[in-house]
Amino acid sequence: MQMQKLTRNGLLAGVLATVIAIWGGLAWAAGGEVDEQPLETPVIEEVQAVIESQLLAFQTSDGPGAFYHAAPSIQGAFGDSKNFMAMVKRGYRVIYDNRRWTFEDSRINGDNAAQIVLVEDATGQQVRAVYFLGRMQGRWQITGVQQIETISTGA
Repeated sequence: MQMQKLTRNGLLAGVLATVIAIWGGLAWAAGGEVDEQPLETPVIEEVQAVIESQLLAFQTSDGPGAFYHAAPSIQGAFGDSKNFMAMVKRGYRVIYDNRRWTFEDSRINGDNAAQIVLVEDATGQQVRAVYFLGRMQGRWQITGVQQIETISTGA
């Protein structure tokens, strides 16, 4: 069964506009201006390496490896890697059972990043998700993931 989907460019633009608006509001509330950094290749590569490492940990059921990349707030909410993995398996099945992924659009704003990733599982089921990351304790950590589109294979 094929789900109706928004046009890809419209969907991506809307999600990223929302992310930028939230960051802009936070900067305004703090009395500053939005200082969006240009997409510097090394920073984007760092962000993508964290996401890739977590996706690889899901492939091998490496709970501690996947949990390591979660921000302290997420770790605190789930307590341990076993609970975290159960939540991901239940709520983010395609991401948990991933077989391949493609990095799409990225945004970096200081110590915050948003990366859109198209993830596919072994059955061909795909989800497009936005990974949110923050630089904390000297490294990029995943602060949240929002699935924004599911693409069914019809199988």
